[in-house]
Amino acid sequence: SFWRNGRFWWLLLIKVSNFHNLSSKNKTLICLLGPILIGCFLLYFFDPHANDFYPKCTVKKLTGLDCPGCGSTRAAYLFLHGEFLEGFSRNPLLFIGIPVIVLLFFRPSLARKPWVGWTAAIVLIAYSVLRNIPIEPFTYLAPWWKFGDYI
Repeated sequence: SFWRNGRFWWLLLIKVSNFHNLSSKNKTLICLLGPILIGCFLLYFFDPHANDFYPKCTVKKLTGLDCPGCGSTRAAYLFLHGEFLEGFSRNPLLFIGIPVIVLLFFRPSLARKPWVGWTAAIVLIAYSVLRNIPIEPFTYLAPWWKFGDYI
């Protein structure tokens, strides 16, 4: 595959070695890719369920409520290990939000439209409220729900 045979890493090395000649978009992409790869490496090898060095949710600590990001670390860990349904059950918004963020990164003109910010705010607020309602079907949005518990 593209990742395993070294082509990706070789192309990345070429890009980084010519960093001063790159466009600002490519520089931004490389600067974002580094921390993302480090984060994926940490998540792949260090289970968030078993390691305490991952940051805890401040909203959850202070209010006891689940924020829109609660469960994202565990979801990403499970996703990296191929457990897609289990990861999706921890935070469905994460798997919907990542493609949207990537789209907005590559289409910045779309990100500047006012309706995009308002839509994101409404979705985040609605998701926060709905995932904290302790009545089925809203309990499926809570990060502690595991796929298969109710099926």
